[in-house]
Amino acid sequence: MKIYFLRHGQALHDVDGMLRADELNDDGLTPDGQGQVKEASKVLGNLGIARILSSDTLRTKQSTEIANRTLNLAGKDIVFDPDLREMGVGNLGKNKKSLAFLKQVYNQGQENEYGAESYDDLYNRACRVVNRYKEITDPSSQNGQDRENQNTLFVGHGLFNSMLNYCICEGTNLPFNKEKFKKQYNIRATNAAITEIDMDSNPQDRKVKFIHGGTRLASPELMAAWDRVEMQNAGGSGKAAAQDNRIQDSVLKSDKR
Repeated sequence: MKIYFLRHGQALHDVDGMLRADELNDDGLTPDGQGQVKEASKVLGNLGIARILSSDTLRTKQSTEIANRTLNLAGKDIVFDPDLREMGVGNLGKNKKSLAFLKQVYNQGQENEYGAESYDDLYNRACRVVNRYKEITDPSSQNGQDRENQNTLFVGHGLFNSMLNYCICEGTNLPFNKEKFKKQYNIRATNAAITEIDMDSNPQDRKVKFIHGGTRLASPELMAAWDRVEMQNAGGSGKAAAQDNRIQDSVLKSDKR
């Protein structure tokens, strides 16, 4: 059995780089975003998907609707779950703050001042999802049932999908390791990218694999640059900080692709 993860197609906030105050009633998909999901659906149609678990935001609902034109699943096989939403930004979204400002807040550890979810909050929510759908996320709970063509598709968001990947591969019984998450699982998938976890592999060997689309951080150099930016915000200064600010600008621009 395999679990697939589809990030929603391009939404307006992906283009303008702004947060939205109302996560549930967002701007929906752009025409390009609709086209991205249509292309991804050509891949999804060959994956033996039997059910969809989707976030209940407008952009993910629209992505699910487009994907299901190919999958043709019955309504009972599609679930919209609010626990699959993206990381909550709290009051940060009320004045259409930029995504760059969000990163600054998290780098400085100020998320709780704005009522935003922390990484620990996001981890706990992802653990709830993994435990709620144990028959999907834990093959041993299926008691030898035939799992062929019983694959599941999660339709969600970049960061929360990454946290689900972490919980499924690492388990939910250990303390959250933020550094491991950032280095191994925060893959920053492009719009309408599809990733896969093979649940029939040994738990210690489970990995996240791209099968459509890719990552918005295109190189290890950019990933290393982002780590340096976080270190700088924790107390670095001088020429190195100025150089990394320029690199951070490149990272932020890549987020809009």
